[in-house]
Amino acid sequence: MIEECRDKLRQAEQERDYALSHQKKVEIPVEKSVLYQKCRNCNQTAYLKAKERYDTQREKMAGRYKAKIAMYEALMFLLIWYSASTTLFQMIQSKVFISDCRIFFDAIGTFTQTIAGWIALIGKNVAQISNGISNPVIAGIIYWLIRI
Repeated sequence: MIEECRDKLRQAEQERDYALSHQKKVEIPVEKSVLYQKCRNCNQTAYLKAKERYDTQREKMAGRYKAKIAMYEALMFLLIWYSASTTLFQMIQSKVFISDCRIFFDAIGTFTQTIAGWIALIGKNVAQISNGISNPVIAGIIYWLIRI
């Protein structure tokens, strides 16, 4: 079976080689239609006129597209601004919002006062400890704290 396939392959290759070597090249004249025929009334070609029309239409369409994009972006900005300002004003008028703001800022104030009190207490304790320590030792401790 393999031999039969090889024989068929050799025969097909021989036929191909024969066809390639005995092939005649013939040139057939073909008439092509000319796209660039001149207009009767002017010296421009029809192609140039069509291209000119296309370019002007394209520029007009590009201008319209840019204008529509600008209008769309302006409209979106105004809608976002309107919705945000309306929401903000509604929040400000709400009694719950005002009470929540008071609680929030009271919590921040209480936290700040607590931290300041702790810092003042730590400062007093450090000052009391420093009365019993000599100045060179304190200078060494502060030097290493600053380095750290």
